Amino acid sequence: MGQASRARFHHNITSLTSTMSVEF
Repeated sequence: MGQASRARFHHNITSLTSTMSVEF
């Protein structure tokens, strides 16, 4: 269960970084 939440957190960070890259 902890690993699943960790993967989800990593996915959120990746999507957030990609969005920031697109904006900049």
